[in-house]
Amino acid sequence: PGKPDEPGEMPADAGATLDERLRHTKWSVRAYAYQEVACAIFRLGSQARSGDSSEDAAWSAHVAVVAKGLGETNVVALDKALNAAVQFLEYAPLALCKELAASCAPALIAKGLAAPRNGAKVQDVLLRMIQAEAGEQVVPQLVLGMKSKNSKQSKQNTPSQPRSFAYPFSLSIQPNTTPPNLAASSRQAWNSIVDAGESQIEATCCSWRRDSAS
Repeated sequence: PGKPDEPGEMPADAGATLDERLRHTKWSVRAYAYQEVACAIFRLGSQARSGDSSEDAAWSAHVAVVAKGLGETNVVALDKALNAAVQFLEYAPLALCKELAASCAPALIAKGLAAPRNGAKVQDVLLRMIQAEAGEQVVPQLVLGMKSKNSKQSKQNTPSQPRSFAYPFSLSIQPNTTPPNLAASSRQAWNSIVDAGESQIEATCCSWRRDSAS
């Protein structure tokens, strides 16, 4: 994803600490704080890839912050929280990526995937969860989301657009195929969906696995 933009000038009346800004009643302050978090995660991830593992414990603190941000109700603050999630899924340990996916994927699919403003970025985050070997946590939720009568994305499908969880990801339906480089945990979840009668999917827009060397 590259280096995120710096948050810029701090809003007036913002809290003195990051924690205060994350809990602030003003959405503009929370948005600023989540962009701070995105930058902090990028710096931590860059250090880790350069061989400095002294900050490993910090990842556990970041997963809680990112998870809370993905539940934001303000669209601007959510946009910045999604930036933080993208950075987290790029750099964080895979076990914590799975933890984030398990706690946040259902709500993102149900409420955010078809959102006019943040839907594309929500899609990117869900794909990155799968790439980070959290397919078992994400793919079944996508199927449930497409079948749910309450799902915004389910309602968005029309008769000319088959009701498929592949639709919002611009993926082609290909029987008897599997995505390239699909991680073992994601492949297991994939096969369970196929066994239940769902079509398999062939990715057309991503590698399906995070490259830790990039």
